[in-house]
Amino acid sequence: MDKFLVLFITFSSSAALAAEKAGMPQLNPESWIPQIFWLALTFSVLYLVIAKIALPRLSESIEQRDDHISDHIDEAKNLKNQAEKKYQEYLSLIENAKKEAKDLINENKKKLQEEFENKKKELNTKLEVKLEEVDKEIQSFKKEAIQNIGSISSEVARELVQKISKIEANKASVNAIVEEVSKNYLKELN
Repeated sequence: MDKFLVLFITFSSSAALAAEKAGMPQLNPESWIPQIFWLALTFSVLYLVIAKIALPRLSESIEQRDDHISDHIDEAKNLKNQAEKKYQEYLSLIENAKKEAKDLINENKKKLQEEFENKKKELNTKLEVKLEEVDKEIQSFKKEAIQNIGSISSEVARELVQKISKIEANKASVNAIVEEVSKNYLKELN
């Protein structure tokens, strides 16, 4: 340490002497050695301060920032993956809901068709029963009408013969004539 102090005093005194002389001391060859010494000392101290203090702090700060950024990137990737999974779940839920809706629609459609067919069969059977009843009624009405026509016709014919000819007509002969005419007429209808 003493040597350092002696060197310091020596070089500082020579710098002071150089400053007293006229002219620029940087260009004076006598002051170059102290200038080189101070230059080396200053840059060495500056280098040591930067290398041992500033650069480690900067590199530590950069590493922390890189770690922080990489953590955020990893978190963003995780969130992206989660969002994609949720989106896929959403799409599968929608697809399942569509399938269920189609199944329900088809099932209800089948049920409605079956109900329609059953109702149609019921109505057809009821209609057939009603048609048979109506047909029976028509047939019975025809038979009654034919029978009544025969008796009415016989009665009308007998009365006509009486009014026209003023002769009492035989009921049996008039009935036989009316029956024969009505049979011929019915044959023509069928």
